[in-house]
Parts: sequence; structure tokens; C-alpha cells
Amino acid sequence: MPDLDEALPSLAQRAWTRHDVIVSGVVAGVLGGIVMALFLAVCALEAGMDPLHPLRVIGSTFGGPEALEGGGGVVAFGAALHLTTSALFGVVLAALIPRDFPSGCAIGVGAAYGLFTLGVMMSVVVPAVNPLFRPEMQPVGGSWVIAHVLYGLALGFVPALRRRLAREAVEEQAKEVARRRAAPERRHVAHPT
Repeated sequence: MPDLDEALPSLAQRAWTRHDVIVSGVVAGVLGGIVMALFLAVCALEAGMDPLHPLRVIGSTFGGPEALEGGGGVVAFGAALHLTTSALFGVVLAALIPRDFPSGCAIGVGAAYGLFTLGVMMSVVVPAVNPLFRPEMQPVGGSWVIAHVLYGLALGFVPALRRRLAREAVEEQAKEVARRRAAPERRHVAHPT
């Protein structure tokens, strides 16, 4: 049987792979979604629109044209929907990129993945769930391409986040092994009742 110290890294790798994929994907996805939303707010403002218009349009998903006139609730729903979608796409990328993938390559792959998400969302998902999206967002035009590249660049940090989470898991497990070794053995003595 292998020594526990030798087995520790492989135990941590197996135990934390799912955890670090989900956590790093969600963190990078939400970060990318925030960067994307801020960039689109600036672009909307530059186009003479309300900076919250992109979130309001996203929030009109499932609500129809009347939802575009909505207030804070529609914007909040748009932000929640946008960040949830960003997180889900982030988890997918985190599951595809290995933990030891070089950072520079990961950032490039992330940017390409951002463009891939743009293609999927604008050709499949958005037309099915929000037909108002394209005409309402036309004034910001090509900003969507740049916004998705920025999103993808943030996703490029997934391998680094996964490595950090794995390193923390190994350190925590090493501390646990040290605590167990330092604790005196307790012998269980059956007490008559």
C-alpha cells in the first residue's frame, strides 16, 4: 500500500477535479460576464442609449415587447440571466481545458471560445427565446464581438484558478495528515455496562 504522503496529490486531484472545474468556471464566467456587461453599458451610452439597455433587452427574454418598458425588475432579471449564462458557459470551458494548460494559450483559447459562445447564442439560442434582441441591440453593432472576446479573455484564467484551487486542496489535505500523525492514538477499550 502506498504511503499516504505519496498518494495525497492523486487523491486531491481526483477529489477536487469536479470542484475546481465548477468553481473556476463559475468565477471566471461571472467575472467575464461582468466585464462584458460593463463594456456593453459604455457602448450603449456611446450610441446614445441608456447604459442599462443591454440588460433590459436581456431581461425582456420570455417577457415580450412589454418587458422592454419595465424598470429595475427587468434589469435585475437581465443581469441574473446574463451572469447565469456566463457562468454556465464558463463551467463548460473549465471542463474542456486541462488544469495544466499554459496560461497564454488558455487566454487565446478563451478568446476563441468567447466568439464561439457568440455564434451559438446569436444563431441558436437568442432567436428562439428573444426575437427582440437583434433589432434592439443593433445600435451597438460590432460591440458584441468585442464584448464576447473580452468575456473569453476572462475565461482564459480558468486553468490558473483550477491550479490554485488544487494547490489549496493539497495543502489542506497535507495539514489534515499532519494533524492525524501528531494526535496521539486512542485505543478503544470496551467498558462493561
